[in-house]
Amino acid sequence: IARGEKTIVIPKGRHYVEPQKTQGYGWQHLLLKDLNDVIIDGTKAEMICAETTRAITLDNCKNVTLVGLTVDYDPLPHTQGRIAGMSSDKSTLHIELMDGYPDADFVWKNVVEIYSSQTDELATSTYYGVSFAKTGQRSLTITKPGNYKAQNSDEQVGDIVVINTRQTQ
Repeated sequence: IARGEKTIVIPKGRHYVEPQKTQGYGWQHLLLKDLNDVIIDGTKAEMICAETTRAITLDNCKNVTLVGLTVDYDPLPHTQGRIAGMSSDKSTLHIELMDGYPDADFVWKNVVEIYSSQTDELATSTYYGVSFAKTGQRSLTITKPGNYKAQNSDEQVGDIVVINTRQTQ
């Protein structure tokens, strides 16, 4: 990019990237600034972000195309589980966490997204202000605040629940 090339090919393979703090931008793993008419080809390349912060910042760029790059995080910024049961009014959800995702000890913040096990699309609105109770290393109970009503809750047993986590290391 510094030499003014218009097509940049990221070598295939996994690239572990630590975030950098840049004045005026905060933390990010990759900062692209003042680029014009550039293609960045990341086909078969994987950028593994080492911390839960922004992966890529683009500033003052025009006609920049990023192709094929896979972005992942290690550690993951979330945990994931399935609804194993729920109260009749859907105010309480019992969650079993999936293998390969952080334990219940690392659940953080009070936001929950639920995806349909049938369509992989959001099953209901995002729930804010929920509370968590750890019921085991790989299980927890989520209680929604009183403003959420059952008639607006389309989640079902078996649906996938995504919850933010803090760093696990």
